[in-house]
Amino acid sequence: MLKAFLSKHGQTISDLKKINHDLKKLSSLARAKGLPEKVQLVQIALLADTYNEKGFEYRTKKKKTFPSLDYLTDEIEKLQSAVFDRVCK
Repeated sequence: MLKAFLSKHGQTISDLKKINHDLKKLSSLARAKGLPEKVQLVQIALLADTYNEKGFEYRTKKKKTFPSLDYLTDEIEKLQSAVFDRVCK
């Protein structure tokens, strides 16, 4: 969703590919491009390191911690609303 927002706000596919899976960079850039502060990215940020190292795709023995599913779901729903409301306009 962050990449969709950034694409709508002028980032090229090439630019987005360079950022790869870095949720911290994507979040920061989305803020700079106008993602409202009311859209919290705290829970998503907690997943950033695991996501960046593809920890959800490949099984490892490294201990992982995850945010509350309820808080994460709420945050994602708000992000989705903000991103797709803007993308569709």
